[in-house]
Amino acid sequence: MAETNSRVVVSLTTIPSRAATLRRTIDSIWAQDPAPAAIEVNIPREYSRRSMGRLDVSDLPKNCDVQVVDRDYGPATKILPTVARHRGQDVRLVYGDDDRIYGPGWLARLLSASDAHPDDVITERWVSSRAKENRYRWGRKGALYVFLRKASFGRFEPLGRHFVHDIAEGCGGVLIRPHFLGDEAFDIPDILWTVDDVWLSGHFWANGHRVIHSGVAFGDTAQDLVEEDVNIRDLDALYLYETQGHGRLAANAACIRYMRRRYGVFAGPRRNRTDR
Repeated sequence: MAETNSRVVVSLTTIPSRAATLRRTIDSIWAQDPAPAAIEVNIPREYSRRSMGRLDVSDLPKNCDVQVVDRDYGPATKILPTVARHRGQDVRLVYGDDDRIYGPGWLARLLSASDAHPDDVITERWVSSRAKENRYRWGRKGALYVFLRKASFGRFEPLGRHFVHDIAEGCGGVLIRPHFLGDEAFDIPDILWTVDDVWLSGHFWANGHRVIHSGVAFGDTAQDLVEEDVNIRDLDALYLYETQGHGRLAANAACIRYMRRRYGVFAGPRRNRTDR
């Protein structure tokens, strides 16, 4: 196993409606063993969704490094400005969501897997791009319709049988290095800015960095952050947001198609195998 002593920085973003609960997420990260060298929270000067208002950074916890950034990259604001700040440095960056409590051993598992696979993206929650596409189709036509149509062509496969889990989901935590993302990752088209998991993962693959699972199920690593019986995930949630007629499922499917056309990634099991 190749080990590294590179500095570890955890990177997040948040929105005004979640600022009051951010400390619980940050405290859970500082409680990791080993703890990171720093926790950076990227806050856009203005949010793309103007209805969210502005965030007074003085309301944020004092035990993190708040970085006010000029551009709102949507949910990818959790990592893109941090990548830019740490270009050329020997550092491992871990990004996650602001609506989770990360349990003991979470960061250690990501780091251990990174030691074994230094050129790969490490995640504790991943999903197949094909599964995301199917979910979009089911949402439009209904699961029964999709099942019968595929069966009629002899193309039905048990769910997940041959799927490649090629999308790293930020809610479980994702470990990367700055050079895993190039300049093109910062140029996010309209609509696609709402689906950072697909967007970022497409660039990882395009740059030659596979998505590797840490080996621990997501349910064992993080819990939803709940405050006064309110799930923080539901506050101004992007999964409920629609832009230009695209909800979350449609935007995921559009991003997968974009990445497939432009970079040849998310092409299915025959071209994108993660096995060794």
